[in-house]
Amino acid sequence: MEDRRLGRYTDTPEIAAHFDMNEVHVRRLLRLNFLAPDIIEAVVDGRQPRSLTVKQLLRAIPSTWEDQRAAFGFSR
Repeated sequence: MEDRRLGRYTDTPEIAAHFDMNEVHVRRLLRLNFLAPDIIEAVVDGRQPRSLTVKQLLRAIPSTWEDQRAAFGFSR
């Protein structure tokens, strides 16, 4: 129980149960942790391309930061 109070969960089913969420949705949300830092910063600052939507992010995130930038409309 102590681990739960510290924000530690053993797996996605436990996170989903704790927050009363669908496990598939939890897995989709956790993938956002793999976004390139500059993409995260742009979204937080409201500077992301208009074409970048939550729906798009929840569908698929390319594995490399370079591919993410290309897929989501960020140019370098």
